[in-house]
Parts: sequence; C-alpha cells; structure tokens
Amino acid sequence: MPFYAALLLEPDETWEDLRVLLFSAALGSASVPAAREAALELLPRILGDMEPGRVRDLLGYLNSRAQRANTSLSFNTLRGACLYQLGNFEEAAQLLLAHPYSENPWAQEMEAWSRALLLLSQWRAFSSSQGDDLARHLGAFLFDAPFEESRRWVYRELGSLEGLLGPMERLYLTTRFSPGNNRLILSSLIPALFDGGTILLRYPDLISDLGRAIQANPSQWEEGLHLFRSWVSLLESSPSQNLVFDLPPSYGDFHEEENFEDLFTFVRALDQAERDLRLYLLLFFVGRIERARGNFLVSSDYFYRALDLAPDPIQSDACIWYLLMNAINRDPLLAIPVALETMHRWDDMSAYTAILDRLSSHLVSHRRWADLLPLFMGLEQKGSSASRAQYAWILGRAVEEGHLRGGRRAEDYFRIALEEEGGSFYYRTMAALSLGENFVPYPAGGEEPPVPEVQDSEAPMEAEFLLGFFESGASALALPYYRPRESLLPIGELRRIAEALSGEERWQEKLSFISRYTRRDDYQWQREDLLLLYPRPFLDLIEGHAETVHISPEVFFALIRTESFFNDGATSRVGAMGLTQLMTATAEDMAGRMFRQGLGDYRSPDVDFRDPEINIHVGAFYLRYLYDLMENPMLALLAYNGGLGRVRRWTAEDRNRGALPLDLFLETIEFPETRDYGRLVLGAAAVYGYLYYDTPMEETALAIFEFPLP
Repeated sequence: MPFYAALLLEPDETWEDLRVLLFSAALGSASVPAAREAALELLPRILGDMEPGRVRDLLGYLNSRAQRANTSLSFNTLRGACLYQLGNFEEAAQLLLAHPYSENPWAQEMEAWSRALLLLSQWRAFSSSQGDDLARHLGAFLFDAPFEESRRWVYRELGSLEGLLGPMERLYLTTRFSPGNNRLILSSLIPALFDGGTILLRYPDLISDLGRAIQANPSQWEEGLHLFRSWVSLLESSPSQNLVFDLPPSYGDFHEEENFEDLFTFVRALDQAERDLRLYLLLFFVGRIERARGNFLVSSDYFYRALDLAPDPIQSDACIWYLLMNAINRDPLLAIPVALETMHRWDDMSAYTAILDRLSSHLVSHRRWADLLPLFMGLEQKGSSASRAQYAWILGRAVEEGHLRGGRRAEDYFRIALEEEGGSFYYRTMAALSLGENFVPYPAGGEEPPVPEVQDSEAPMEAEFLLGFFESGASALALPYYRPRESLLPIGELRRIAEALSGEERWQEKLSFISRYTRRDDYQWQREDLLLLYPRPFLDLIEGHAETVHISPEVFFALIRTESFFNDGATSRVGAMGLTQLMTATAEDMAGRMFRQGLGDYRSPDVDFRDPEINIHVGAFYLRYLYDLMENPMLALLAYNGGLGRVRRWTAEDRNRGALPLDLFLETIEFPETRDYGRLVLGAAAVYGYLYYDTPMEETALAIFEFPLP
C-alpha cells in the first residue's frame, strides 16, 4: 500500500517528492484510516513549504475525487488547506463550513486541523465583521486543549496576523509552545498581571500551567500562593459586592483600582459552572504548593475545598489521592479515616492501589491487624479491585495465625481473594494454596466472554490498518499509530495486533501492549493472552542455565520477564544491564566466582555482560548464589532486587518485633519496589509453571516460599 511505502522511505529530502506522491496516492485507498493518516502527513507539508504549483495540482486531484462523491473529512480538510495556502480564504471557509467536523473518536487530530483551518480562513476572509467572536473561538481552541501539530501551525501563522489575539494571549501562547518551560511561564507572569491576570482566568488551562510552574520553583511559592488566594477571594465574592483584588507586593505597582476593571467585568459575567471550574483549579494548586512546602494540614484543607468543586471523577480522584498522601506523610494511621470518609467517591480504583498497599504494609509491620478490617469492609462495598483481594488474603492469614479472633473464618477471606477477578495472580494463587485448591487463571475451556451487542463499525478497519504495518514490513514504525487507538479497539482486535508483535519478537513492546489491554475494565483473561504475555524467548539459554545451577526455569523466566521484559538492551537508571539486569560490580564478582568453579571465564575487561548468553549465564549463577546465602528462594529474590544487606536488616528487624511467617513478612518490606517485586516474580513464575511445565500455580508458590534446596 502506498501509505506504508511512503513511511519506509529514507527520511531525507532526496525522497520527499516520491513520499508526497505516495501519500497522495494513499488518499484514494479503500482503507479510511490509511487515507486519513496520509492526509495528516500531507497537511503540514501543504501549509509549510510546498510549492504553489504542487498545491494547485493536489487541489485539482482532490476536487476530481470530490466530484465522485468522496466528501470525507480528510479530503475536505486537505482541500481547505490547499485553498488557504493559495490565498482563497473565503472559499476555504465556505468549504469547511459546508462540511463541519463531528465528534469522531478516530478522527480527533483531523478534526483539530479542520477547526484550525476554518478559524484562520474565517479571520482572513471576514475579520472585519466577525473579529471578536473569531478571536474568542481561536483563544479557546489554542488554550483549552493539548498543544499538538495543528495548534503549532496556528501559532506560526499568528506571526503574520495582526489583531487576532492580544499581546497577553500571544505572550502566553509562547509559553504553551514551550511546554515544561517553567521559567518562561513565570517570566510572562508580571506583564500578564497588569490587569489582574484576566487572561489566566479566561483560559483555565493557563491556571494549571502557572500552578505547575510555581510549584516547581520554590522561590515563587510565597508570591504564587498570595496570587492564587487573591483570585480565590475574588471568585468567591458575590457579583453584587464591591470586588477587590490584591496582587502580591513583589509583582509591581499595579494596585490602581482602574487597572482591574476588565478583570472584575469578566468575573461578574461568569456563570456558576465557569466560576466553580476556576475555583477548583486555584484551590487544587494552592493545595499542591502547600504540600510542596510541607504544610500537609493546610494543604489538605484546600484539597477538601477543591474536592467539593471537582468537575469530573478524574479530578475528584486527584484531590482524594493528595488527601491520602498528606495523611500518610504525617502518620499512616491518619490515612485510615480519610480513606473511609472518601472511599464512596473513589472512581478509578487503580489510582489507590499503591496507597492501599503502603497502608497495609505499615499495618502488618506494626501488627495492627484490626485496623485492616474497616478498610477491607469499605473495599468490599466498592466492588471488584486488586486491593480487595490483597486485604482479604492478609486478613485470612491474620486469622489463620491467630492474630484476629471472632468474625469471619480464614477460609472466608481466602475465598474472597481467590474469586476476586480483579486480584493479582499472586494473591489469588496464595489464596488457592491456603484453601488447598487449584487456581486456573482463565475461564474453564478458555471460552471468549460474550461480545457486546453494540460495536464500533470503524474498529475492524482501524485494526486492519494497524496490521498492515506488519504485512508491509513497516512494523517498527507502528507504535505511534496503534498507541492512540488502543482504548478504542475491542479486545479481539488488540489480540490480533499482539500476535503480530509476537511474530516480530519485539518482546518489550509486545508485553507492554498486552499489559495495557489486560488492565481494561472490559477484559477477561484468556489462555491465548497468557501465552502472549508470558512468552519464552531465549528458551534454550534460560532453561539450560537454570538446569545447570539447579533453579526452576519458571522462576528464572519470571525473574527475567520482571527485570527486563526480555529486552536484551535494557539499561536501568542505576546502570543495571541486560536481560537479568546485572550491575557491573555484581557481574564482575560473579565472573570471578564462576571461573574458580570452572563455569567459564568472563573476567576479561572486554567481556560484554549485555550479551544474552553471558548475561543469562551470569544471572542464573547469581540467583543460585543468593539461594545458597539466604537458604530460601523468596528471600533470594528479594535480595536480587533490594540487595543482600537490606534483606538481612529487614529480616532482623522483623525478628525483633516477633517474626512473621515469610509470606506475611513480604508484606512488611519497606521498599515498595522490592515488596512488589517478590509478588510479581512469584505470580509470573506460577503462570509459567502452569502454562509450560505442567505445574499447578499453588505448587510453584509453595516451592518459592518453602523450597528444599538440593
């Protein structure tokens, strides 16, 4: 197909004419997604440096296609772009108005281009009669959405357009063109405040930009808090009151009352919903800045106020998350009443998983078993979640060990954990082990869940377009195209893409992709997904070296998968390298020990510890070395991640508090990464054992916790 062929051309000017020709040919494709993506490739070229003659030729081709009843959004937007670039602004505006965009989730980027072209075409053609309305619509377009390519084009066009935006809008647009440039945002602050900062309240996204910039610059905290609180007071005033606005003294001599009349007029004109949105953002960022200052109580007051005004569940979850973290930073026990008070408002349960894990770790470490109960009861009322399985299993073990009496039996808690479909493989496997049952990680027979009655008719076309990358030898270029579509495609189509990725042996990309779609609310585990998600690359090397050092292959596969997702080029931020993520010092130490035992000579300074064969061999030897030191596979795994010294210190501290069984001790580890590492490796090992080595998942768990060393 021409579209994929164009992408495969070398990215230099030599091939640009052929590339444009191929993209133009792709416009006639029967594949709507391919035609749309080809149009998106052509738009910045048309509106950039394409020669006028080429633009006219392309417009002629597009018009001829349109005469054959092809009036898609892509074609009309391209026609509008050609007309705009040729100076036919009124014709471009009329064309784009006659074919308005719709809220098509597959075509959001194209719709943004259509809207950008319409606004600027209208301005160039009709600014004398529609100036104020167009300026307002363009401001909303530029400031209230992510700053992607169509908005960058508008930004560049503004250089030749006078009167479309005021100087403050242009100044702040420059800050949006440089995302993350906090110094630039702050340098724009003082001139923008001459009229009290009307522009910032007019475009709520600018409040967020400014709030993040202030939070990132401690020298601006005092002035920023003063400014945001002044806006809060202004917005909370009754429109009938005599409005007052107080700028921070360090922002200059802008205190003449007449300077703020535009601000007061704007505030009086806001309806309640508009006022509440701005108040929410201001209160939210005051809470964040106070949190950065370490004022957790004051910060929480503002987050509670913001919570009452949160415009959607995402923002509500954000407020509650900060409330819980503020409480934990003061004393983890203080987070319990906050959690119970707000739990009925939690929307995305995954947003709270790490917090609940941190709370459970603290409570188990301090043997406060009864304090787990109200949190679990709240989680029961919320429905399915990973945390509900975790808390149920911990409580079951607490009852089993005699730390809790009365109430439910241990078996009742274990049953809840086992049957919790949102639970991790670790907790469901451990619950099955406690119940003496077998855990099968997918429905019996592997039947597909029922297909929803209503399906997006465009989804199959979009999936075929993505699969075309693999059929055309362009799979290495597919990621930017399938990533934005993942949330819209049904599971079956996503699985087809995952299978195509498997054929390319791009393990890390594939496993990340599958991990994302298996976390969707509408997902139910299937055997084929487990086989895709838990593959066995480097099979001979991993099995061979595991056998040599007497460790089970399922554990070694699980370790490598957890460490690197089978990416042999992986390097961590601290320098761990390769499939088994060996540190250089560790690899060199193990190389010396291996040589002394006659297991190969990797002592040369030129040895490449990233080489898969060497890395796997040394990693297997290192894991066995830790087995022998720790005399327990789970402790060895924890030492592999957290370090030998730390694990020994943690176990000593646990003995001083009254030693817990090893599975409960795992819950107390103070490093979240290491705590979760043990659970991830065990869960993955249990799946590998089940899928490939005819081992029940519970047997793998038992072996990791109690394995008798040979």
